[in-house]
Amino acid sequence: MNRAKHDPKPHEPWTRIRHPTHDSSLTVVCSALLALTLIGVGSSEADEEGEADASRRFQIHPSIGIARVGDSTSDYYLAPDSWHRDFIPEDGYRDAEGKIKRMGVRFRIYELDADGEVLGEVTATANVEIQWRVHLVNKKAAKDHPFGSGTPLNPEDPATMTIDPGVQEIAGDQREVEVSGFIGPSAEIEVKLGDLKTDDDGRLVVLGGHGAAGSWKASPLPPGTVHNPDWFDDTSDGPVRATILITEGDSIQSFEARSAWVVVAPPDYAHPVMNLVTLYDVVRDRSDPAPVASTVSFTSDVYPILRRVPHQQWTLMAQLASRFGRTAMHAHGIQGTDPVLAGAHQMHRGGGDFFDPKVFLKLHINNPSHPRFAEAQGLRMHVLDRLKDPRPGGATSGGIGEPHSMPAVEQLTLTPTQYETLSRWRDDLFVDDWDRAWNPVDPPADFEPEFEPLSLADQPAALDRAALEGGMGGPFAPGIDAGVLLADETTYDEPFHISLSVVAPGDVTERLGVPWQAGFNMATGQWAPGARPVYVIVKTDEGYTTEFWTRPYTAQVPLATAPAGSSVMDSMDFEGINANQRMVHNLCMVDHWKHLGFLARDLDASELMYIETERAPGF
Repeated sequence: MNRAKHDPKPHEPWTRIRHPTHDSSLTVVCSALLALTLIGVGSSEADEEGEADASRRFQIHPSIGIARVGDSTSDYYLAPDSWHRDFIPEDGYRDAEGKIKRMGVRFRIYELDADGEVLGEVTATANVEIQWRVHLVNKKAAKDHPFGSGTPLNPEDPATMTIDPGVQEIAGDQREVEVSGFIGPSAEIEVKLGDLKTDDDGRLVVLGGHGAAGSWKASPLPPGTVHNPDWFDDTSDGPVRATILITEGDSIQSFEARSAWVVVAPPDYAHPVMNLVTLYDVVRDRSDPAPVASTVSFTSDVYPILRRVPHQQWTLMAQLASRFGRTAMHAHGIQGTDPVLAGAHQMHRGGGDFFDPKVFLKLHINNPSHPRFAEAQGLRMHVLDRLKDPRPGGATSGGIGEPHSMPAVEQLTLTPTQYETLSRWRDDLFVDDWDRAWNPVDPPADFEPEFEPLSLADQPAALDRAALEGGMGGPFAPGIDAGVLLADETTYDEPFHISLSVVAPGDVTERLGVPWQAGFNMATGQWAPGARPVYVIVKTDEGYTTEFWTRPYTAQVPLATAPAGSSVMDSMDFEGINANQRMVHNLCMVDHWKHLGFLARDLDASELMYIETERAPGF
């Protein structure tokens, strides 16, 4: 059951701040700018880990866990132990007061034998005590310029700009520890980074902050860019460690578990829309690079990649295709007969909607005797031809409709493993093992297996994967959930394991936007289509409509109009398009992130549809 019992001492996260987090006069900026727009005015921190016992080894999983902020102080939910597209927290994303629940991440400990075989999960019992240690740090305002220019982001002493509560310890079952630190030249502002809890079995639950953002200055400037040195937020990251004390008779044996890492990120407003490249894809490639099999499975290897493309429609929205000239549904081609759109793309007509039954059939045919085999080969070659090549020296740029132009996300390529997998598919080196009874739009529930039925041997890897599948694996410019450090192979010393001798607490999130709401607002569809909605379907009593997710504070910058008969791309106002995907000012996101809606499946629809739900009443 994901619903947690209410905290014994509910509190507001900012009651102990000695001055407002931002000048109250700045709050009117959001509404004022909206009004103008509407009328047309445009190191290693850790102790050395204990020596591994040759006969008894312990590991914490997930190896990298993600928690998410929320403004609720009374309720939270747990990240799923296995990733599922249609996951929804029990009783929804909001608490009884309408506030967003924090997403906690639960860490487990497994014992392995000398050969790495899983022997079982370790829980707290009468003769087993688990002592957890967590070090959350936020150093966003203290770091040098996030893009490595050497220019300090903040002239203040980095130590005073780092929110570092130190190592926090928790042991036993049903315990709770608050994690708070300070920021400011005189450490005058206390910032809560989260809470540590233990469940009935002594497993650790890490909860992040409450989404607070502010400035250490009494009269700060508004957060006008992605990185605002006068500001801070309550995201964080750091190592998770555990000591296991096992009593056997009169003796107590102590074992140190292999560490894990926790990252506190923004809310996941678009959980059903998996990123084209997830954090799991990136971490797997960087920490555990393994050669792609000579022959791959369509169902297990190829389909999961292709499936992500048409799902982007639920944030980018195909209904507005004629306005932009591109959507995820038209990724590799054009549906319909609109000559303007066709001219804009100049792509393989009808090849973009991978879920179209006629297209999907050709995607998995691998039988030379099939009458459409030649067409299938041509389509696979077409798809690969359009992809950016992530291999060393590979072409990674191309104009609309040209080779090497996909994904149509700035600075993003597939991972080498994804690209090599699709290369095998293109070259007919795959097994057509797709079950013809399955609907590719909505495969059966067991396509994404639940955690509980998994064997012990499969559980640690499943936890590692589930924790990262919902994270954005690029572009890291600067990123949403985690920074570019996770794309650096030197970050890891074992598969999925962040090295304590290389990475310090706060390093994983330090280059992200500060406050996170500013980076989140600036991350338009061309940067983060799977991480935050642009357009959403809204269900009303009269039917369905398409709305800006950021309404009523959407920028609404006028777009250029394409002359009759010309390509919409010839006169597309890219700045206008990007601005229309944001709130009119970052401060609006600081104030209103807690009011935005979440995507969820419409269970009343006759076919698969994801709509906006749980938008704050009256917003």
